[in-house]
Amino acid sequence: TDTNGCRQTSPVHVVGVGAGPTATISPAGPLSICSGENTTLFANGGSSFLWSDGSSADSLVVTSGGNYFVIATDTGGCVDTSATVLVTEHQPTANIWIQSGDSSFCPGDTVVLLAGNGSGLLWSTGATTQSISVTQSGSYSVSLVDSNGCQATSASLQLTQLNPPTAVI
Repeated sequence: TDTNGCRQTSPVHVVGVGAGPTATISPAGPLSICSGENTTLFANGGSSFLWSDGSSADSLVVTSGGNYFVIATDTGGCVDTSATVLVTEHQPTANIWIQSGDSSFCPGDTVVLLAGNGSGLLWSTGATTQSISVTQSGSYSVSLVDSNGCQATSASLQLTQLNPPTAVI
């Protein structure tokens, strides 16, 4: 109402409050990777994103294990920080132990080599067993695949056959 008593009704404006963004992370591959591999994470639920490493693309290539999060922002400036994902990195290690004998041995002796646990073993001799028996000098190595399908770098061990003493009567 103005000073003259005239009335005017203003138009109605509806103001809505949106629910805001809901950040989610969708992996393009497995969340369990082997050392040296990678997986890609995709951000969803916003119009712009900020990853835990500071990048702002809608995807992140992950090359190591750890917790990764994304902050999603919608066009209205509302933010959601609830999206987190754990990527596990497997780093198997190959090992060789001497089960019996010594790294320097006499002719006719046998040295038994034992490899670390894995779901797949391959010795430099071609054997795929947990242990091998050796009667010759040389470098022996083993590669293994762990239960996650990750291959370890090979371990090696040098064995030396000693020269027999010369018997003198």
